Amino acid sequence: MNFNFKSFSFILSGCVILGISLGVVLGAFLEKNELSFLIYSSAFLASIGSGLVIIGAFSKNDND
Repeated sequence: MNFNFKSFSFILSGCVILGISLGVVLGAFLEKNELSFLIYSSAFLASIGSGLVIIGAFSKNDND
């Protein structure tokens, strides 16, 4: 299974964005802050990150 750089960059950036959104949620939960805006924005970030991972995984490899 070979990935071109475009697919790899989509998957990597999606995983980074998912990690950031998970860190925001866990940080707000562990500190018991009332940061509802950050939690709602992290859901938006998680959807973008998931979309990037899906696009990177399903993108066509034109080298074959």
